[in-house]
Amino acid sequence: MYSRSSSIHSSKLSVLRPLISKRLELAKTIGCDAVVAELHDLLSYQANPGHGFENLQPSDYTSWSTALTERAHGLTLSMGLLSSTAMGVDGMARLFDWLLIERCGEFDDCDTSRSFIDLDRAVFAIEFDLDLDGEANVETIVCGNLAEAGIADGILKSAELSSGYYKRCMP
Repeated sequence: MYSRSSSIHSSKLSVLRPLISKRLELAKTIGCDAVVAELHDLLSYQANPGHGFENLQPSDYTSWSTALTERAHGLTLSMGLLSSTAMGVDGMARLFDWLLIERCGEFDDCDTSRSFIDLDRAVFAIEFDLDLDGEANVETIVCGNLAEAGIADGILKSAELSSGYYKRCMP
């Protein structure tokens, strides 16, 4: 988890809903068209105790995801899911409008996006010029893996996030 992230104990979910709703309203107010659910992975939370979500069940996760997307849609915001979840994206593809997936071409695991593609939902893939070990990724391999998976919207970006460099993977 990111160092600036904080967790809310599951007994406080009634507090969380209005907070997230206010965040979505703020996004709409400042002109956003879409938002993405990040750190949205119930099973990895269950596997790492101490944040208060250990006792949530998959049905809670689905209920939360449904409430989140319904609120966003009520504000005419598109709602995306960042990467896959330990529960898989299959059940989430019907709820979320699109998927943002990172490094699937590098790790050759783009099939996790299949349920979104099968439902004609957008899949945006971000690859980086350097792998996790700092070695150069080979563009033809990374972009080729995206194309094999049927992902038409992929970019190869500088691992230095402050850089504006990117190159589009052509399908």
